[in-house]
Amino acid sequence: MKISHCLGNLKIEKDVEKETNFLLTNQLGDYLIWQTSEKQPVSRYQGWFVYLNNDLYKVLENIETENGPTKEFINNFFNSERVRENNKEIFLLAKNHHGFIYQSEQKVSVNLVFDFKKIYENFEQGRHYEILEKENCLLIKYCQENSYQLFLAIKSDAEKTTILKEWFLREYSLDQERNSWPWQRWIFKGTRLQGVKNIAFFLSFNEKEAEKGAEMIFKEREKIAKEKQRDIILETFFSEKIQDPEIKMAYLASQNSLAALLVKQEKKLGIMAGLPWFFQLWTRDETISLKALKNLYPKETKNILFRLLNSFNQEGRLPVCFDCHFGEKESADAGGWLFKRVKDFLKEEKEENNTFFLNQEELEEIKKKLCQVISALLKNHTNNDFEIVGPQETWMDTLKRTGAPLEIQALRLNLYQLAFELTKKKTYLKLKQKLKRKVRKYFWNKKILADKLEDFTLRPNIFLANYIFPELLSQEEWETCFKHTLEKLWLEWGGISTLDKINKDFCSFHTGESSQSYHNGDSWFWLNNLTAQVLYNLNPKKFEEYIGKILEASTNEILWSGTIGHHSELSSANNFSSQGCFSQAWSSALFIETIDKILK
Repeated sequence: MKISHCLGNLKIEKDVEKETNFLLTNQLGDYLIWQTSEKQPVSRYQGWFVYLNNDLYKVLENIETENGPTKEFINNFFNSERVRENNKEIFLLAKNHHGFIYQSEQKVSVNLVFDFKKIYENFEQGRHYEILEKENCLLIKYCQENSYQLFLAIKSDAEKTTILKEWFLREYSLDQERNSWPWQRWIFKGTRLQGVKNIAFFLSFNEKEAEKGAEMIFKEREKIAKEKQRDIILETFFSEKIQDPEIKMAYLASQNSLAALLVKQEKKLGIMAGLPWFFQLWTRDETISLKALKNLYPKETKNILFRLLNSFNQEGRLPVCFDCHFGEKESADAGGWLFKRVKDFLKEEKEENNTFFLNQEELEEIKKKLCQVISALLKNHTNNDFEIVGPQETWMDTLKRTGAPLEIQALRLNLYQLAFELTKKKTYLKLKQKLKRKVRKYFWNKKILADKLEDFTLRPNIFLANYIFPELLSQEEWETCFKHTLEKLWLEWGGISTLDKINKDFCSFHTGESSQSYHNGDSWFWLNNLTAQVLYNLNPKKFEEYIGKILEASTNEILWSGTIGHHSELSSANNFSSQGCFSQAWSSALFIETIDKILK
């Protein structure tokens, strides 16, 4: 199949053999994921999902047509097109509305296949559909017994509507491959629309609201498309300095992908960690992604920053997630990453002689909170000057890593440095100097840095330490450290393994929901991109080959693999692949950041 990316007057295309997906969002938390080909869904997480009242509901499983095989898929950023043998289909999510628009160039017959449920809900019993042919639309009333009911209004220009009400068993091959049970489910084929070119869908808890919504987006469908296309162009940063057409398009796609994961609801403003299954606001993912988001959405970035700033608990920690049902579980590193981003913003303002982003009053608030956080961490999470964490509290959350992990010490050092810069109090300078001496003494063996205190297992957190607090080692020491690290972690396709390849726990292939490989081999795209940036900052000539291969792999992944125009979560170590979440915020964010550093 030919894959094409089009934005403004830019276009690139390529023939791709792998099966791929496409993803659309509307910044309300809704998403649409289907195959770029005409094939049936391979995961229960594919379909049209709508975010209502703090829950994500699956609505539409598929739109089945008989238009022949797909010849070309076109990513227009604001919408998606499938060019079939006998037709062209267009898919668009309405911005600021829980609506979806499907269009066909030719009159076709389509079967609408439904699977109403909450995203993680897998009940087979108590599912009731009622299909009503109203005067102005088709209404699907769904009731989950003793739980909730939803109304889906469908407005179309169909010449004939046939009620089907057929149940059939769907097999999900990707879910089985990922060890994600259940990988089969009974699905409801509800209706057939014949002689149709335009369909508008609208979901609500309220019947009348659904009907009005469907009528509105059907009537305004062309205007909605033009406005969304205009917004994409206005909100995207084009760079003439990026000469390579593929890297340029991947850079633009990453901006669009990160923006697509931004939710701008009245009661929920933040960055979804990843789609389809990390649609919540994970604090670590948000803080890491904030630097790249700032140039796209400065106002929203500041609001997220201060929402996080006001969310620290009395122990100086941020929660793992705001809407994940994890109770009081804490993140050991999200708070540190938040202040790392503050330091980045201040550095940018100084370099650009721009004081627009953070005013003096806001800086005072940040300074006050920073001092409170340091005081709380010293009291509750410090032993022998090192910051101490519990099991599953770092980004490598499938590993215990209890004790004093390397990147956590780097984040603490950054806290002290920022506090000294903001307050000029020598107390913080002394704390930084003391911890730096101790990290050098106990972590640095003249070849590599320990992954945590008394544990010299080789992991890529060495690159995080440099990114967060580069003054920990001299340039010569960092080059020695990276030389020995890359010998053990480098993957020839252009990635970094999460564990030494000769370690007995190393897993060369991705194990899906079974977390065996997650941090014991899998190569994370966000960390690969960060590593390229670190190597460039240190010695671009010496590490040129590594930098080039990482950028090549990430560019390829964004444009031609996985979910078209989006950056996946990770890859298997043994061969380049698109695995994990279909679209991951920090993967795109670090690609943007790294391109800004290297090529802009």
